[in-house]
Amino acid sequence: MHLNAIEDWKMFIQSKGRLDSETIARDEKATEKIRSILKRHVDITLYLARQNLAFQGHDQSSSSTNRGNFIELMNLLATYDPELNAHLQNASATHYIHSDNQNEFIHCIASEIEKSITSEIKEARYFR
Repeated sequence: MHLNAIEDWKMFIQSKGRLDSETIARDEKATEKIRSILKRHVDITLYLARQNLAFQGHDQSSSSTNRGNFIELMNLLATYDPELNAHLQNASATHYIHSDNQNEFIHCIASEIEKSITSEIKEARYFR
């Protein structure tokens, strides 16, 4: 009886390991997909910032004909990018196009730029 329980336990652990590796692989694939989508968001953010263009429109509702540069540029890219298009069409997915997300992208990029400038100033020969 005890030996059977030990064998069952070993088989459970072995099968659990396979399930875990499958789960991990699926999660890694999903993480990579989200990273890929977020790279497009960051590129759009950098483009609009470099061009000194407004991100948000007056009316960002789905019925609006002009939802703002960020969303409109995202939709334009989606027409040529099947992965982005599928992501935006997925009703259950988080799209990261809300104005709060846009502002968060702007703040994150600004923070990185500020760190870079601060680092360059500290390393400058005549600043010390």
